Amino acid sequence: MRRFFPPLLLILCAILVVSSVGCSRRKPSPPISEIVPPGLGDAGETGDDIGSAPEGRRIPISDAELATSLQTVYFDYDRSEIRFDQMDQLERNAQCLVENPDVTVLIEGHCDERGTVEYNFALGERRAESVRDFLVSRGVKAANLDVISKGEEEPMAFGHDEESWTQNRRAEFKITR
Repeated sequence: MRRFFPPLLLILCAILVVSSVGCSRRKPSPPISEIVPPGLGDAGETGDDIGSAPEGRRIPISDAELATSLQTVYFDYDRSEIRFDQMDQLERNAQCLVENPDVTVLIEGHCDERGTVEYNFALGERRAESVRDFLVSRGVKAANLDVISKGEEEPMAFGHDEESWTQNRRAEFKITR
């Protein structure tokens, strides 16, 4: 024997189907000019509007924002090779510099206090060059990257233990424009 659905159940099913199909359409987003009041997106005298940068055109970034984006890279004892755990950070630094091709950066190589002054200056130079070579391999213009060794002369931490030495074996980025 066949059973028929009551008419009310059929009507409810039809309403659910129609309403779910109607909900799948999204309203278009309003233009950025309706979201950002005039003058709030201005990027200074260049006339660039931060909220409406055309595709392919980079949004200006200040030196302060860039300086906080470029993170320090750390090295193992007596090594100038990029550590595996520092690769992601260096990739982000490279991307930031590729997106800001008018920026010039000084890469400073630093060492801990162990070793002679001469040895540490040479090691700091190798560390800075290693970072520069990595960035260039990721598309950063070599002409925008300068290197210098600070050796052990500017420690970040002043202790005489492994914790301090770990912080001092580094390469830092200074914007020179």
